[in-house]
Amino acid sequence: MGIRDKRASLNSKKQRIIAWWRRHWYVKYLVVIGFFFLVTFVFGDANISKQIRYKSRINNLKKELREVKERYHQDSVRLEEIRANKQGIEHTARELYLMKRPEEIIFLIKDSVQDKQ
Repeated sequence: MGIRDKRASLNSKKQRIIAWWRRHWYVKYLVVIGFFFLVTFVFGDANISKQIRYKSRINNLKKELREVKERYHQDSVRLEEIRANKQGIEHTARELYLMKRPEEIIFLIKDSVQDKQ
């Protein structure tokens, strides 16, 4: 094979490539757009994995906020009950916080059936 044959072969390949690009003119735009989306959504600051993590974190925080609001509401109701009833203060102090008067002796009896559960 001589130099002329190689040139002719290269020229032929070049012409086929040019003809293909002319027939499929939209491919270069698709490549550029695809590259843009790849860089933006995979490697950029707003990539997909970060978005998924952020969404999960937001959902967890919303769930925690609902739980805290519910606990706040329950505590507010209990506080109002205690403020309205003076025996409620003593009851809460004795039952929840195990407080006693100085002259009292308290015995705690735990139910063995509840301990097994």
